[in-house]
Amino acid sequence: MHSTLGFTTYEVLEQSKNIKRRHTHIKSSLDEPLLEPRSKGFDDLEFRSHNICEFASVFEELTKILYRAFDNVMDEIQEYQVRSKGKSLLTHEEATLNDMNDLQSPPRVRTRGWPKNRLGSNLEKKISNATKKKK
Repeated sequence: MHSTLGFTTYEVLEQSKNIKRRHTHIKSSLDEPLLEPRSKGFDDLEFRSHNICEFASVFEELTKILYRAFDNVMDEIQEYQVRSKGKSLLTHEEATLNDMNDLQSPPRVRTRGWPKNRLGSNLEKKISNATKKKK
């Protein structure tokens, strides 16, 4: 890695053909106007809660205070849901990965300039072949 005048360049010494998918959820910030207010609100809440959790994780007593605050917030949210719509109640212990993915998924991501299946098809083939070889 070389750094000159604030620019950082990386040298690739050895290429690897082992391709693994690390991030299946990629957020597109190019289509910012198309994002729903729900997604923007989620991003804001996530940013603030991350900062609070990072601060509270320093001491065990702060962590306990944060747990109590989370429980109080969940109780208030459940009361609000009962008053407003009567939907099924979701506690933070029962929250699943699918529920979180529903909140994090952008409404749509437009592709610009590249064919839709060019990168995806080659990558999918390599991943499926690699998983078949392991089995």
